[in-house]
Amino acid sequence: MCIRDRPRLFFDIGNCLYAGADPVADLRALLPLVAQVHLKGGPDTPLAAMPLREVREVLRAGGFAGRCALEIESPKGRQSLRDAVSVLRMYGLWEPAHEGSADRAR
Repeated sequence: MCIRDRPRLFFDIGNCLYAGADPVADLRALLPLVAQVHLKGGPDTPLAAMPLREVREVLRAGGFAGRCALEIESPKGRQSLRDAVSVLRMYGLWEPAHEGSADRAR
């Protein structure tokens, strides 16, 4: 069985932080098995306070070709999305898909 055929992981950075684990070290160790990285801040660690720069470096160094999922829970609607995209752009985790289209996560 090839590794592509095996079940893959949904890696949640916020849950690692909540459990007191090191999400950067854990992501580095598990990256070959990760299909998707979950990005969501919480009450104790907002998105902007997460180790996003380090996460980006682990993803790039490991040649990650999976997806990143951004979850937003807020009554502020589209403003919350704009704020989150701004944070992800600051850490190099969001780029325009191509001119004239919607943006996409890296």
